[in-house]
Amino acid sequence: MQAAYVNLPVALNEVGFSPWENFDEAMLESAMAWANGAVHALRRKVHWPPVELTGGEAAWDEFAALAPDGLANAVDGSLIESLKAIAKTYDEERSAACV
Repeated sequence: MQAAYVNLPVALNEVGFSPWENFDEAMLESAMAWANGAVHALRRKVHWPPVELTGGEAAWDEFAALAPDGLANAVDGSLIESLKAIAKTYDEERSAACV
């Protein structure tokens, strides 16, 4: 089994495929399980709350420094309520459009 990814650097002449070293069946199964969970969440219209990354995943979060104590502690409660209302309205509009 072989997997690769595409590098998209600023310089156009540096764009290219790179092999994903040590990619194995366990990683594929994990990725498929994650993708399956994401699709099911989207189908259930789950947009809130945002996921808080932990452990090794948190190291990949480029925005973690913006909310080092978690999203709930980083923003005012009224903003969170506004975001919830926006997500609910969006979900209701999408559901109505699908009927």
